[in-house]
Amino acid sequence: MKLLNVLTVVTLLAVVGLAYAATPARAEEAPAATVQNFASLLPDIASDDPAKRTAAMKAIETLANNAARPGAETERVAVATALAGKLDAATPSAARVWLLRQIQWIGKAEVVPALVQALDDKDAVVRDSARRALQWNTAPEATPALVVAMQKAATPDWQVAMINAVAVRKDATTVPVILKYLADKDASVVEAAVGALGKIGGADAAKALDGLRVTASPKLRPYVIDAYLQCADKMLKEDKNDEAAAIYKAVYVPAEPKPTRIAGLRGLVLALGVKAMPMVAEVLAGNDAQMQAIALSFAGEIPGPEATKALADLLPKLPAPGQALLLAQLGRRGDMAAKPAVLGSLKSADDAVRTAAFGALATIGDASDVPALAQAAAGGGAEADAARNSLATMKAQNANAAMLAAMTGDAKVRAELLRALTARKSAEAAPAMLKAADDADAAVRAEAFKGLEAVADEKCLAPMIALLIKTKDTDAAEKALLATCGRATNKDVALQVILTPLASAQMPAKGSLLKALGRLGGPKAILPVRAALKDADMGVREAAVRALADWSDMTAAPDLIAVGKSEGKLTLKVLALRGYLRLAALPEVPAAQKLQMSQEALTVITRPDEKKLVLGVLADVNQPAALLIVVPMLDDNALKNEACTAAVKIAKSLGNNLPPETRAAMEKCLTITKDKKLITDANDVMKRIKPAKK
Repeated sequence: MKLLNVLTVVTLLAVVGLAYAATPARAEEAPAATVQNFASLLPDIASDDPAKRTAAMKAIETLANNAARPGAETERVAVATALAGKLDAATPSAARVWLLRQIQWIGKAEVVPALVQALDDKDAVVRDSARRALQWNTAPEATPALVVAMQKAATPDWQVAMINAVAVRKDATTVPVILKYLADKDASVVEAAVGALGKIGGADAAKALDGLRVTASPKLRPYVIDAYLQCADKMLKEDKNDEAAAIYKAVYVPAEPKPTRIAGLRGLVLALGVKAMPMVAEVLAGNDAQMQAIALSFAGEIPGPEATKALADLLPKLPAPGQALLLAQLGRRGDMAAKPAVLGSLKSADDAVRTAAFGALATIGDASDVPALAQAAAGGGAEADAARNSLATMKAQNANAAMLAAMTGDAKVRAELLRALTARKSAEAAPAMLKAADDADAAVRAEAFKGLEAVADEKCLAPMIALLIKTKDTDAAEKALLATCGRATNKDVALQVILTPLASAQMPAKGSLLKALGRLGGPKAILPVRAALKDADMGVREAAVRALADWSDMTAAPDLIAVGKSEGKLTLKVLALRGYLRLAALPEVPAAQKLQMSQEALTVITRPDEKKLVLGVLADVNQPAALLIVVPMLDDNALKNEACTAAVKIAKSLGNNLPPETRAAMEKCLTITKDKKLITDANDVMKRIKPAKK
């Protein structure tokens, strides 16, 4: 191994020397030095010792990669020539294959003769490696060399391989030679020749394939059509649109299978643009729904208002299903050039057409279309959902202002506008929503409260509280208030707004205000809630407990456990304990605090449902004490499944810090659970348990 390292160093030093060869004399010396270094490394490429083989390969890779750097052409030629010089039979086959892979990356004209010779190697893998290296060689000399070798190929398999290699070169001068193989007796050779013509392309290849379309067997014809279309695609990339269109048109005929016609139509649309619209119209006027959808998707790719107008002009010429499809496509284009046609379709007698037209207004509609959309949404007809969606998603910049301006008249229309503004998260609509929340119409009020729930901020709190106190829609008003408090950015300001009316408020508004304090959270907000726990009114006390149970931070934890210990009413006791355990389960609570809170809760809890919540908290405590609390619960039929889950999770998190009770706990879990993951984890824990000392 030391000798190998020395050889590698010598090789790398040789690379450096080659890189800085500045005189003709040193450049002449480089090939000899390279060959000498390779002679030292080559035997190890075929070594049975993986270490030797890997070291040799890495050294050669380094040499080749370094030689391929920009500005080192002399060195590249020297290295590539040295590589090619070792392709004779004296080098093991495995080594020749490896060398050919390196030659493939760095060789050019200087290696072509050696690669041609390697094409006749007795080893099939070597031959194929030489073919690949020649196939990807960037020197022009590689093409005629491949053509000669292709003509010399004696077996069908090798002929196919060589034809494929020539095809990769995409040299039009090779087409005449490849054409001869179209008459070969072997089907695989003919298929390879057809594929090669498609890859190479050009007028001669396309002409030959066009003629073959007529005479090809059913088995060969799909290959011919595919190659023919490849020729057209290549012409399209070369901006030879007319030549490409002629090919696409030739295959876009009823006699061809649908996939071929689809390819032809797509090509025609790409080649002709707007001029292909009559063909699209013909498809849309037919009865093939699949072709109609495909044709529209192709036409939709033609850019510009001219194409949009051409599509829109097709509308009156199509049956209703085609109109609906086309309107949807016009909507996707989002081009205002289509708007007159879309507005005209709003008056169609066909439900699907009207629905599609209203849907298209989402992208091409503007403020002037808001009233019509709102009326359609409120009308409840077939197009109502489409109109509703367009209001909610309309892209026009002044859409929100237009909706606010239209908030007059019919209650159903106003409700739809409020719904749309809510979906659009329109913060500027909050004042209008506050006004509408006091509307005489129940549907308008409902949509207004939903809107406030979605967009109101702390500036809206005072009027929202005023609404809460007098409205009949207490649940909706409360939801809006709580959501707004949860979003409040200035909690202190929001707190003062709530505290002012709290003292004089009556139930149920007082209960909602107490809950709102819970959404704000913090030590200041909790003070009036603590006072409410002592209120003579049971409704107020219950509201206070509910507020604490839903508190947003750990401030409420001491109060909740205190209620859990002292409250005589079971529902409030359970509510407080569940709120306490919800706080204990918060991710930010440290493990030690989770453990302490769980232990305290268990001194009060008697019901299995709450004990299961405790197990959920303990499962995230990676301390032996947590496992010791869980172990006795494995014997409780009401808790054993949850206890098993918690025990395994805790034990898994403890690493090797496992208490003595762990083995018995895991054995118990294995008898309880049928969960495959839990079984795997429990067995993994068992493997970590050290055997007891004798």
